[in-house]
Amino acid sequence: MFGLSEFAMASGRSTLAESLRELYQFSVVDYCMFGAMLMLSAACGIYFGFFKRSKGGDAETPESSSSDDESGHRTVAANAGGSRTKTTFGSSTMDEYLLGSRKLKAFPVAMSLVAGYISGVTILGTPAEIYNFGTQYWLIVIPILLMGYAVCTVYLPVFCSLKLNSSYEYLELRFNSYVRSIASVMFVIDELLFLPMIIYVPALAFNQVTGFNLYVIGAIVCVVCIFYTLL
Repeated sequence: MFGLSEFAMASGRSTLAESLRELYQFSVVDYCMFGAMLMLSAACGIYFGFFKRSKGGDAETPESSSSDDESGHRTVAANAGGSRTKTTFGSSTMDEYLLGSRKLKAFPVAMSLVAGYISGVTILGTPAEIYNFGTQYWLIVIPILLMGYAVCTVYLPVFCSLKLNSSYEYLELRFNSYVRSIASVMFVIDELLFLPMIIYVPALAFNQVTGFNLYVIGAIVCVVCIFYTLL
């Protein structure tokens, strides 16, 4: 009798686990939404990398051409008459790629910052952190607000007045190229250690609701991100 009751309880648990698993499995609508998200990301890269760039090439100014030559991020060819071949894809300058040619409004900049600083790790980890250790996690809002105030009042005025594209340029101006290189290498190491986790956590969640291979999911997301960023 004792063995039968244990067997019944174990079978009940397995049935409950299977029911929960089926409840949280992706449906056709979920697969369509996920596929649409990947296709939209790729389509943005194709549109802004090829079609939008080729249309906007005719409106190029001499100033932008000279900055292209200085930055070394654009290939131009001069013939005997001094004409140049226009880039037909990608951003022609680092200023355009990193800062949107300094013409972006507040909303797209804010959305870009949100997308850059809130990852799948944040979305999945914050509820678990609060569930396990309490709501004191909300205190992080205080240093975030102080950081935002400091950036707006201390750092951004300096960067904007100097027309800098990144903090690494400031380090070179303030100190020397060696300091800039050290900071750049430290950032690359940080990203090499951090980005795998950023990709792994959402891929793990996707694996739980679809059963797809974890590494295949991560590879697909990486390829799409690299594709539209490269274009």
